[in-house]
Amino acid sequence: MPDVMIRLRRLLRPGGVIYASFKYGSGERIKDGRFFCDMTDESCRKLFEGAGFTVIETFMNADTREGREDEKWVNAIGEKS
Repeated sequence: MPDVMIRLRRLLRPGGVIYASFKYGSGERIKDGRFFCDMTDESCRKLFEGAGFTVIETFMNADTREGREDEKWVNAIGEKS
């Protein structure tokens, strides 16, 4: 994931903004053929900062889909410094 964030940063203009969301948790997993890289607030901040982004905001929210209300998401907004 760090390499992906670094490549995304290269694509942005100075001052460009990026948004990403991750399932709340820690570790990587495959579920139903999909790859998930779960994050906590702290690991998400480290990912963004490690790629050279200034973290504007992080926040958590619950999944709004029926039957998944217990699932949580970590969201982050960063700016290319």
